Amino acid sequence: MSSENNNNNNNNNNNENLEEGNISSIPDNVPLKALELLGITGNEEKNEENVGVNENVGNVVAYEILIKKVREEKLEDIKNFIVDNYVQDLSLEQRNKIFENMVLFNRHKLIELALGTGYFSSPVINDAAIDTGNFEYVKLIKNKTLTNNQRKKLKEKYFEEYQTEIENMFPELITQMTIIKGIDLRICDNNNLSDPYVTVLDTDYKELFKTKTIKKTLNPVWNETFDIDFYEETKLHIRVEDEDFVVDDIEGIFHLDVGNNCYEINKEYEFKLRVSKSDRDEDIEKFGEDYNPKNSIVFRFN
Repeated sequence: MSSENNNNNNNNNNNENLEEGNISSIPDNVPLKALELLGITGNEEKNEENVGVNENVGNVVAYEILIKKVREEKLEDIKNFIVDNYVQDLSLEQRNKIFENMVLFNRHKLIELALGTGYFSSPVINDAAIDTGNFEYVKLIKNKTLTNNQRKKLKEKYFEEYQTEIENMFPELITQMTIIKGIDLRICDNNNLSDPYVTVLDTDYKELFKTKTIKKTLNPVWNETFDIDFYEETKLHIRVEDEDFVVDDIEGIFHLDVGNNCYEINKEYEFKLRVSKSDRDEDIEKFGEDYNPKNSIVFRFN
Protein backbone atom coordinates (compact mmCIF):
# COMPACT_ATOMS: atom_id res chain seq x y z
CA MET A 1 0.00 0.00 0.00
CA SER A 2 1.37 3.44 -0.90
CA SER A 3 2.23 6.09 1.70
CA GLU A 4 -0.42 8.30 0.10
CA ASN A 5 -3.08 5.66 0.76
CA ASN A 6 -1.84 5.28 4.33
CA ASN A 7 -2.15 9.03 4.86
CA ASN A 8 -5.66 9.05 3.43
CA ASN A 9 -6.68 6.17 5.70
CA ASN A 10 -5.21 7.95 8.74
CA ASN A 11 -7.07 11.14 7.87
CA ASN A 12 -10.33 9.21 7.45
CA ASN A 13 -9.81 7.46 10.78
CA ASN A 14 -9.12 10.78 12.51
CA ASN A 15 -12.28 12.29 11.05
CA GLU A 16 -14.34 9.27 12.16
CA ASN A 17 -12.88 9.47 15.66
CA LEU A 18 -13.76 13.16 15.86
CA GLU A 19 -17.30 12.55 14.65
CA GLU A 20 -17.76 9.78 17.21
CA GLY A 21 -16.19 11.76 20.03
CA ASN A 22 -13.45 9.14 20.38
CA ILE A 23 -10.36 11.01 21.57
CA SER A 24 -8.06 8.02 22.09
CA SER A 25 -6.30 8.72 18.78
CA ILE A 26 -5.78 12.46 19.29
CA PRO A 27 -2.03 13.14 18.86
CA ASP A 28 0.04 13.95 21.93
CA ASN A 29 0.88 17.40 20.62
CA VAL A 30 -2.67 18.78 20.83
CA PRO A 31 -2.35 21.56 23.42
CA LEU A 32 -3.67 20.50 26.82
CA LYS A 33 -5.27 23.91 27.27
CA ALA A 34 -7.29 23.38 24.11
CA LEU A 35 -8.52 19.98 25.27
CA GLU A 36 -9.41 21.29 28.73
CA LEU A 37 -11.33 24.25 27.40
CA LEU A 38 -13.22 22.06 24.99
CA GLY A 39 -14.11 19.56 27.68
CA ILE A 40 -12.04 16.75 26.17
CA THR A 41 -10.63 14.17 28.61
CA GLY A 42 -9.08 10.74 28.35
CA ASN A 43 -5.38 11.36 27.77
CA GLU A 44 -4.54 11.88 31.44
CA GLU A 45 -1.01 10.62 31.01
CA LYS A 46 -0.12 13.70 28.93
CA ASN A 47 2.05 16.35 30.52
CA GLU A 48 2.88 19.93 29.58
CA GLU A 49 6.51 19.09 28.73
CA ASN A 50 5.59 17.04 25.65
CA VAL A 51 2.84 19.34 24.41
CA GLY A 52 3.83 21.57 21.49
CA VAL A 53 1.25 24.32 21.10
CA ASN A 54 2.38 25.22 17.61
CA GLU A 55 2.73 21.74 16.17
CA ASN A 56 0.80 21.42 12.91
CA VAL A 57 -0.81 18.04 13.60
CA GLY A 58 -2.01 19.07 17.03
CA ASN A 59 -3.42 22.31 15.78
CA VAL A 60 -5.20 20.59 12.91
CA VAL A 61 -7.00 18.29 15.33
CA ALA A 62 -7.82 21.13 17.74
CA TYR A 63 -9.07 23.14 14.77
CA GLU A 64 -11.29 20.29 13.60
CA ILE A 65 -12.71 19.92 17.10
CA LEU A 66 -13.45 23.65 17.15
CA ILE A 67 -15.20 23.51 13.78
CA LYS A 68 -17.30 20.62 15.07
CA LYS A 69 -18.18 22.58 18.23
CA VAL A 70 -19.17 25.62 16.15
CA ARG A 71 -21.47 23.53 13.98
CA GLU A 72 -23.03 21.84 17.01
CA GLU A 73 -23.61 25.27 18.58
CA LYS A 74 -21.53 24.50 21.67
CA LEU A 75 -21.28 28.23 22.22
CA GLU A 76 -19.90 28.20 25.74
CA ASP A 77 -17.04 25.86 24.76
CA ILE A 78 -16.00 28.07 21.86
CA LYS A 79 -16.49 31.25 23.88
CA ASN A 80 -14.09 30.02 26.57
CA PHE A 81 -11.65 28.92 23.91
CA ILE A 82 -11.57 32.42 22.37
CA VAL A 83 -11.67 34.39 25.63
CA ASP A 84 -8.73 32.41 27.05
CA ASN A 85 -6.79 33.34 23.90
CA TYR A 86 -5.87 29.82 22.83
CA VAL A 87 -7.16 30.70 19.37
CA GLN A 88 -4.01 32.76 18.76
CA ASP A 89 -1.98 29.52 18.60
CA LEU A 90 -3.90 28.39 15.53
CA SER A 91 -2.77 29.49 12.09
CA LEU A 92 -4.43 32.56 10.58
CA GLU A 93 -6.01 30.35 7.94
CA GLN A 94 -7.49 28.08 10.63
CA ARG A 95 -8.80 31.04 12.63
CA ASN A 96 -10.45 32.55 9.60
CA LYS A 97 -12.02 29.24 8.64
CA ILE A 98 -13.49 28.97 12.13
CA PHE A 99 -14.90 32.48 11.73
CA GLU A 100 -16.39 31.56 8.34
CA ASN A 101 -18.13 28.62 10.00
CA MET A 102 -19.49 30.93 12.70
CA VAL A 103 -21.02 33.04 9.94
CA LEU A 104 -22.19 30.03 7.93
CA PHE A 105 -24.02 28.57 10.92
CA ASN A 106 -25.35 31.94 12.18
CA ARG A 107 -23.48 31.96 15.51
CA HIS A 108 -24.11 35.65 16.06
CA LYS A 109 -22.83 35.85 19.66
CA LEU A 110 -19.57 34.16 18.68
CA ILE A 111 -19.14 36.48 15.72
CA GLU A 112 -19.44 39.54 17.95
CA LEU A 113 -16.92 38.01 20.35
CA ALA A 114 -14.51 37.07 17.54
CA LEU A 115 -14.66 40.56 16.04
CA GLY A 116 -13.37 42.01 19.29
CA THR A 117 -10.30 39.78 19.61
CA GLY A 118 -8.16 40.94 16.71
CA TYR A 119 -7.28 37.30 15.94
CA PHE A 120 -9.24 37.19 12.70
CA SER A 121 -8.14 39.16 9.64
CA SER A 122 -10.37 42.00 8.48
CA PRO A 123 -10.65 41.01 4.78
CA VAL A 124 -11.92 37.54 5.69
CA ILE A 125 -14.32 38.91 8.32
CA ASN A 126 -15.70 41.48 5.90
CA ASP A 127 -16.06 39.04 3.03
CA ALA A 128 -17.76 36.44 5.22
CA ALA A 129 -20.11 38.99 6.77
CA ILE A 130 -21.08 40.51 3.41
CA ASP A 131 -21.49 37.15 1.66
CA THR A 132 -24.01 35.78 4.17
CA GLY A 133 -26.81 38.05 3.00
CA ASN A 134 -27.54 38.81 6.66
CA PHE A 135 -27.39 42.58 7.18
CA GLU A 136 -26.99 42.12 10.96
CA TYR A 137 -23.46 40.80 10.32
CA VAL A 138 -22.67 43.71 8.02
CA LYS A 139 -23.43 46.05 10.92
CA LEU A 140 -20.49 44.52 12.83
CA ILE A 141 -17.96 45.60 10.21
CA LYS A 142 -15.73 48.55 11.05
CA ASN A 143 -15.99 50.87 8.09
CA LYS A 144 -12.28 51.72 7.90
CA THR A 145 -11.43 48.06 7.25
CA LEU A 146 -13.42 47.85 4.01
CA THR A 147 -11.52 47.56 0.76
CA ASN A 148 -12.96 49.17 -2.34
CA ASN A 149 -13.84 45.76 -3.80
CA GLN A 150 -15.79 44.98 -0.62
CA ARG A 151 -17.57 48.33 -0.88
CA LYS A 152 -18.69 47.36 -4.37
CA LYS A 153 -19.93 44.00 -3.14
CA LEU A 154 -21.73 45.69 -0.26
CA LYS A 155 -23.50 48.07 -2.61
CA GLU A 156 -24.53 45.32 -5.02
CA LYS A 157 -25.91 43.08 -2.29
CA TYR A 158 -27.55 45.47 0.18
CA PHE A 159 -27.77 49.01 -1.17
CA GLU A 160 -31.28 48.77 -2.63
CA GLU A 161 -32.82 47.60 0.65
CA TYR A 162 -30.56 49.33 3.19
CA GLN A 163 -29.33 52.44 1.35
CA THR A 164 -29.85 54.95 4.18
CA GLU A 165 -28.30 52.67 6.82
CA ILE A 166 -25.31 51.88 4.65
CA GLU A 167 -24.65 55.54 3.86
CA ASN A 168 -24.78 56.34 7.60
CA MET A 169 -22.58 53.39 8.59
CA PHE A 170 -20.07 53.66 5.74
CA PRO A 171 -19.93 57.32 4.73
CA GLU A 172 -16.88 56.70 2.58
CA LEU A 173 -18.95 54.70 0.11
CA ILE A 174 -19.52 57.96 -1.76
CA THR A 175 -16.46 60.12 -1.24
CA GLN A 176 -14.21 62.89 -2.44
CA MET A 177 -10.49 63.26 -2.89
CA THR A 178 -8.53 66.41 -2.02
CA ILE A 179 -5.17 67.14 -3.61
CA ILE A 180 -3.52 69.14 -0.85
CA LYS A 181 0.03 70.06 -1.80
CA GLY A 182 3.37 69.09 -3.28
CA ILE A 183 6.59 68.94 -1.27
CA ASP A 184 10.04 69.73 -2.71
CA LEU A 185 9.15 68.86 -6.30
CA ARG A 186 11.73 68.37 -9.04
CA ILE A 187 13.15 71.44 -10.75
CA CYS A 188 11.86 71.52 -14.30
CA ASP A 189 12.46 75.13 -15.45
CA ASN A 190 15.53 77.27 -16.08
CA ASN A 191 14.67 79.48 -13.09
CA ASN A 192 15.20 76.43 -10.81
CA LEU A 193 11.46 76.29 -10.12
CA SER A 194 8.41 74.64 -11.73
CA ASP A 195 4.81 75.46 -12.67
CA PRO A 196 3.14 72.31 -11.29
CA TYR A 197 -0.38 70.92 -11.62
CA VAL A 198 -1.91 67.50 -10.85
CA THR A 199 -3.96 65.24 -13.09
CA VAL A 200 -5.92 62.31 -11.60
CA LEU A 201 -6.69 59.46 -14.01
CA ASP A 202 -9.11 56.58 -13.53
CA THR A 203 -8.44 52.84 -13.76
CA ASP A 204 -8.40 53.05 -17.58
CA TYR A 205 -6.21 56.18 -17.61
CA LYS A 206 -9.09 58.52 -18.47
CA GLU A 207 -8.89 61.96 -16.88
CA LEU A 208 -11.04 62.44 -13.77
CA PHE A 209 -9.75 65.75 -12.51
CA LYS A 210 -7.06 68.37 -13.03
CA THR A 211 -5.92 71.04 -10.55
CA LYS A 212 -5.02 74.59 -11.40
CA THR A 213 -1.37 75.39 -12.17
CA ILE A 214 0.66 77.05 -9.41
CA LYS A 215 3.37 79.23 -10.95
CA LYS A 216 7.04 79.32 -9.98
CA THR A 217 7.19 77.01 -6.98
CA LEU A 218 8.49 73.65 -5.82
CA ASN A 219 6.04 73.53 -2.90
CA PRO A 220 2.64 74.19 -4.43
CA VAL A 221 -0.55 74.25 -2.33
CA TRP A 222 -3.66 73.27 -4.29
CA ASN A 223 -6.30 72.22 -1.72
CA GLU A 224 -8.62 71.22 -4.55
CA THR A 225 -11.38 68.64 -4.04
CA PHE A 226 -13.27 66.53 -6.54
CA ASP A 227 -15.96 63.85 -6.37
CA ILE A 228 -14.94 60.27 -7.01
CA ASP A 229 -17.10 57.18 -7.43
CA PHE A 230 -15.23 54.54 -5.49
CA TYR A 231 -17.59 51.87 -6.77
CA GLU A 232 -16.22 52.30 -10.26
CA GLU A 233 -12.50 52.66 -9.61
CA THR A 234 -9.97 50.03 -8.57
CA LYS A 235 -6.87 52.11 -9.31
CA LEU A 236 -6.13 55.82 -9.49
CA HIS A 237 -3.16 57.18 -11.39
CA ILE A 238 -1.83 60.54 -10.16
CA ARG A 239 0.45 62.52 -12.43
CA VAL A 240 2.21 65.77 -11.49
CA GLU A 241 3.38 67.91 -14.43
CA ASP A 242 5.18 71.17 -15.04
CA GLU A 243 3.25 73.45 -17.38
CA ASP A 244 5.30 74.70 -20.34
CA PHE A 245 4.59 76.60 -23.55
CA VAL A 246 5.16 73.64 -25.86
CA VAL A 247 5.29 70.27 -24.05
CA ASP A 248 4.60 69.82 -20.33
CA ASP A 249 7.29 68.03 -18.33
CA ILE A 250 6.34 65.16 -16.03
CA GLU A 251 7.46 65.77 -12.43
CA GLY A 252 6.51 62.23 -11.46
CA ILE A 253 3.65 59.76 -11.10
CA PHE A 254 2.24 57.30 -8.58
CA HIS A 255 -0.53 54.71 -8.56
CA LEU A 256 -3.10 54.08 -5.84
CA ASP A 257 -4.58 50.59 -5.49
CA VAL A 258 -7.91 51.73 -4.07
CA GLY A 259 -9.49 48.34 -4.78
CA ASN A 260 -7.50 46.30 -2.30
CA ASN A 261 -6.16 48.86 0.18
CA CYS A 262 -7.99 50.68 2.96
CA TYR A 263 -7.58 54.45 3.08
CA GLU A 264 -9.00 56.26 6.10
CA ILE A 265 -11.28 59.23 5.66
CA ASN A 266 -9.79 62.65 6.51
CA LYS A 267 -6.30 61.23 6.99
CA GLU A 268 -3.47 62.88 5.04
CA TYR A 269 -1.28 60.58 2.94
CA GLU A 270 2.06 61.50 1.42
CA PHE A 271 3.42 59.59 -1.59
CA LYS A 272 6.76 60.01 -3.29
CA LEU A 273 6.44 60.49 -7.04
CA ARG A 274 8.10 57.98 -9.32
CA VAL A 275 10.54 59.46 -11.82
CA SER A 276 11.56 57.82 -15.10
CA LYS A 277 15.16 56.71 -15.54
CA SER A 278 15.71 59.22 -18.35
CA ASP A 279 14.45 62.10 -16.18
CA ARG A 280 16.61 60.95 -13.28
CA ASP A 281 19.66 60.81 -15.57
CA GLU A 282 18.87 64.33 -16.80
CA ASP A 283 18.58 65.59 -13.19
CA ILE A 284 22.01 64.12 -12.34
CA GLU A 285 23.55 65.68 -15.43
CA LYS A 286 22.12 69.11 -14.49
CA PHE A 287 22.46 69.12 -10.70
CA GLY A 288 24.87 66.33 -9.79
CA GLU A 289 24.59 62.92 -8.06
CA ASP A 290 23.55 64.49 -4.74
CA TYR A 291 20.39 66.05 -6.19
CA ASN A 292 17.54 64.07 -4.67
CA PRO A 293 14.42 66.17 -3.97
CA LYS A 294 11.64 64.76 -1.82
CA ASN A 295 9.31 65.11 -4.83
CA SER A 296 6.12 64.01 -3.06
CA ILE A 297 2.43 64.86 -3.05
CA VAL A 298 -0.03 65.00 -0.14
CA PHE A 299 -3.72 64.09 -0.45
CA ARG A 300 -6.67 62.83 1.58
CA PHE A 301 -10.06 61.22 1.05
CA ASN A 302 -13.04 63.15 2.46
